[in-house]
Amino acid sequence: MWHNRDMVNLLTATPDLAVKRIPLTQGQFALVDAVDYTWLMQWKWCAVWKKNTFYAVRSVFGETATIYMHREIIGCTPGDGVTVDHKKHDTLDNRRSELLITNVRGNGENRNDQSSYGIGVIKSRCGRYESRLVVNGKSTHIGTFDTPTEAAQARIDYLETLPT
Repeated sequence: MWHNRDMVNLLTATPDLAVKRIPLTQGQFALVDAVDYTWLMQWKWCAVWKKNTFYAVRSVFGETATIYMHREIIGCTPGDGVTVDHKKHDTLDNRRSELLITNVRGNGENRNDQSSYGIGVIKSRCGRYESRLVVNGKSTHIGTFDTPTEAAQARIDYLETLPT
């Protein structure tokens, strides 16, 4: 069973150059390496809208846990504390080269708010600069500041307090 494999082997295995598409519900599909395709096709995968994007998931009969395809590919189990992020934020691209094992801090750092003031800094309606961080889909307000530099520094300081 893949859950018991050595995680290093999963990440360093050379995937086939071919990419396969796994059909999901809601007209969606997931991209996976050809080496993972047959194994993943033993289950029915669904597209679930969560955090403003689709994820490929499946259920386990008799259990309440939702299994995410990207975590399944890496070999994670529900509740194991491992965070798997999509490098380019395409949550249906589950090729190994696009997956990143990280922690809460790294997951937040991989997000890009597309703000012209820097990641995690936005200009509020009152003209001040708000610093925030999104971790596991939950937004944390860090503070409101007079300059974008102060807001960015506050975000950096906050990130340093998070567990690694």
